[in-house]
Amino acid sequence: MAPVRDGHGAMPPEAEKNHDTNSAGNPARNLRSGQTTPVARPTDPEGSRDMERPTMTIRTGRLTRTLAAVAAIGLCSAAAEARDIVWARYGDIDTLDPHKATSTLSLQTWSLIFDTLLATDKDGNPVPNMAESWTVNDAGTEYTFKLHDGITCHDGSPLDATDVKYTVDRAFDDTDPSVTKASWGPITSAEVVDPLTVKLTLETPFVALVPFLADSFSSILCDSNEGAEGFGTTTAIGSGPWKLVSWTKGDKITLAR
Repeated sequence: MAPVRDGHGAMPPEAEKNHDTNSAGNPARNLRSGQTTPVARPTDPEGSRDMERPTMTIRTGRLTRTLAAVAAIGLCSAAAEARDIVWARYGDIDTLDPHKATSTLSLQTWSLIFDTLLATDKDGNPVPNMAESWTVNDAGTEYTFKLHDGITCHDGSPLDATDVKYTVDRAFDDTDPSVTKASWGPITSAEVVDPLTVKLTLETPFVALVPFLADSFSSILCDSNEGAEGFGTTTAIGSGPWKLVSWTKGDKITLAR
């Protein structure tokens, strides 16, 4: 285990590097070009079986100071496995539900479990991500997104346009909308055009929609979360690079590749 700790809450480099593929082996997406590259699962030296998947443990609260001190004198390195990560932070998340919180600690965790339609390049420009392309009508009131084929959710189900529609509809739920509903803009409907195409219709133009769709607050939720027991606490099914194993409030969050 290679301990990677940041008491200020910044994402560890290993987590950012492992962002290129998810736990289900989805294609790596080049954030600058939108191109995909195939992903091969690692094997042991003999190539006879898959290696055990790495894990990430996110530690919270008072333990942060203890772990940071241990890291400083290098006591953990000998017993650690290189493929595992321990990330110590100054506090805990609020929820695993991207529609129910706005804290940075929560957002950092969502960005590991879920993914977004768009991303940003090194200059902050929106680029393809889960969506391989998108178009906007002349009036600026219809956005059509074409999704990459072959993306899967952590439960093995394909991620498609129905998952995008589920996410948007849930954000605008009449009785329990997302706390960031306003950031989605004046969306009036999400329509599944075909399995890999979804169209968002807006009441009026909203230029901030595209940047927002590159933000983890717009994380796409797999529709298998609907009705799942403990969603937001013990369940969080996404298509991101890491899969939820468990969350012990006030102590740790364990993720796996």
